[in-house]
Amino acid sequence: MSMPTIRPPQRCVTLALWALLLLVAVGDGLAQEDAVRPSRIQTDGTVVLVDGRPFVIRAIEYNGEPMNMLRDVGFNTLWLSSVPSLDQLRMARENDLWVIAPPPTDNGPVPVDWQYDAVLAWLVGQDVHGLDQGTVRQRVDQIRRVDPRQDRPVLVQARSGLADYARFAQIICVGRPVVGTSFPLTQYSRWLRGQHDLTQAYVPLLAEIQTELPASVAEQAAFFSGVNAPLAVQYTQLRGQVLQAAAGGARGFLFRSRTRLDEGSEVSPQRRLNLTLVNRQLLQVAPWIAGAVVGARLEQSEPNLEVSILKTSLSRLLLVQQTTGRESYSAGAAERSLLTVRDSAAGTSEQPYRLTPTGLIPATHQRLGGQMAIQIENAADWELLVLTQDPLVVRYVEQTSQAAQAWTTQQLLIEQAQSSAEWANRVFSAMLQAGREPTGLREQVLRINELANVTQAQVTSSDALAVWVSSVQLQRELGAIHDSLIREAHAMLPWPAGSPVVLHPILIPLHWQSMARLGGVTWSPNALPGGDFEDLGHLTNNGWQHQSAVGQSIRTIVQLHQDAVVDGRRGLLLAAQPEGGLAPKQVESAPVWIVSGPIEVPANQLVRINGFVRIDAPITASVDGLLIQESLGGEEMAQRFRSTTGWQPFTIYRATNEPHTLRLNIALTGYGTAYVDEVTVQFAPLPSPGNAAPIGPVENLQSAQQSEASGRLPN
Repeated sequence: MSMPTIRPPQRCVTLALWALLLLVAVGDGLAQEDAVRPSRIQTDGTVVLVDGRPFVIRAIEYNGEPMNMLRDVGFNTLWLSSVPSLDQLRMARENDLWVIAPPPTDNGPVPVDWQYDAVLAWLVGQDVHGLDQGTVRQRVDQIRRVDPRQDRPVLVQARSGLADYARFAQIICVGRPVVGTSFPLTQYSRWLRGQHDLTQAYVPLLAEIQTELPASVAEQAAFFSGVNAPLAVQYTQLRGQVLQAAAGGARGFLFRSRTRLDEGSEVSPQRRLNLTLVNRQLLQVAPWIAGAVVGARLEQSEPNLEVSILKTSLSRLLLVQQTTGRESYSAGAAERSLLTVRDSAAGTSEQPYRLTPTGLIPATHQRLGGQMAIQIENAADWELLVLTQDPLVVRYVEQTSQAAQAWTTQQLLIEQAQSSAEWANRVFSAMLQAGREPTGLREQVLRINELANVTQAQVTSSDALAVWVSSVQLQRELGAIHDSLIREAHAMLPWPAGSPVVLHPILIPLHWQSMARLGGVTWSPNALPGGDFEDLGHLTNNGWQHQSAVGQSIRTIVQLHQDAVVDGRRGLLLAAQPEGGLAPKQVESAPVWIVSGPIEVPANQLVRINGFVRIDAPITASVDGLLIQESLGGEEMAQRFRSTTGWQPFTIYRATNEPHTLRLNIALTGYGTAYVDEVTVQFAPLPSPGNAAPIGPVENLQSAQQSEASGRLPN
């Protein structure tokens, strides 16, 4: 798919930039300064500069963890949601960390002195929308009057109104949940490019990255199954988000984190490990993220292969992804271990290298008919290729790889292999306790254990590259297990993301147990009046509302129409089309939607929402299509439909442990026409979890191997 090219930064990445980055490759944190110097932070076009050097923000939401731990994980910036204390600013300086935080206030602005020089940017709006613009602008004017560092950037975390905020903010932070949601992770780069276009300006974008599944997913999964499962964003999903964001033109990253990285849960060590590995890779590719031009994607002959390009004056970085379409639920399922990437833009003197955690490896290649064919053996779901003829680029990558210390990288990869084997055994045990063992699962887990043992045996070796090779193989095997579990579970549902216990591989055993319990449920009569969309008076009398966005030059239609019929005489038609030359090419918020009347759901209930959707042509100007959202799961668990083949049935399962007033929101988020009919809501007493399998390390394949001789499965 051809993608638009993001305009180059005003200050191009030149030889001088690479030389500067090479000089500071080992450390990019906060240095000591005196009180009289001007602000060290500026923006130049879409590039963030610190002391005149391009700077990639690697920020994490701060929850009180030791700052030296966050520094060692690889972050260079802390994101504080409240005004920082002087102690926090002092500790940040001592640990070479920058701070993004709201400015100090005391019923109005207070003087800002040198103690705030650790602040990289003032956070003047968090989760704000276009209607908040006046208040945010007032805060910006206040801080400008009292901050002696007049060119210190202002940062706004915006959900809409990006064009307005870009007029006075120097950095815009955008993002959305993609892991554990129906939003395709592979579309994150496209969505970010759309956000860049919406700014109608020339400002750096900070992209949000999930490190945890949405809170609503965890809550609904626990209600639905009766088990609190350890839900970790998989390493390949974390890495995939970052690389998608880079392909979308992000100049920095905010890693979202609701809980402390040092809390006592079993998920915390895995989060720290994954973040450390991802941050090390970000250091390697910093020059491309900091100031590269995002080019059009390279068309490939191999299916399910996408190649994005980041270009500097000295090199190109190819971001190569094998896609499945299920990355939001389970990533890492690379189907091919041998890839051929075709690059029609390669220069005759460019040399291709494969970028690994341990450095660059010359890539096997040949020139065919004016294009370069690059072969990648033992390919992962994401591969990075550097094409350059300049030794300075090679030196930079090698120096950053050495700065990360090959031995430490090797230890991290060994730890990752052990963690992956533990999770594979955990899933295997839970599937057995759920009474299911998919074909080939046992053999796959055995291979993972063998690879983990091979990796562990290399602990005393100095060959970090060999450890990485084993690690790639292991992650591919683990991804295949997760993907096969997800595919089998989704195949049993009318719509894949309709149940909270099919959104993560560790939940799949609970899905099969839950489906068995649902067989004995007696559902109530339909509790949603008007969901057949037959009579307008019946709809309005029962609290249904029709709403349209204003000021977007978009013509919208909401009708009860005879073409929208599954059963009866009429159904719901939603349509939106651009009107006039001022209509946006990228729709920022839904042009039209309807909201149901309230439905009172008693406590401890299972809720089932059924309906039918038809979208004959793909919805354009939005990656969300038709969005069906209910108030129990919220926007994070909304169902999205871009197009269908005829009428598509959908079923949404939710649960609640307390009385809840349920509402449905059906929104058309872009241009096109969608039909909806026969929407019903039913509920039933929440079934007892019964003998739900614990999601703990209660079994592994060591005992399975010992019992194979007798032909029995482990208990």
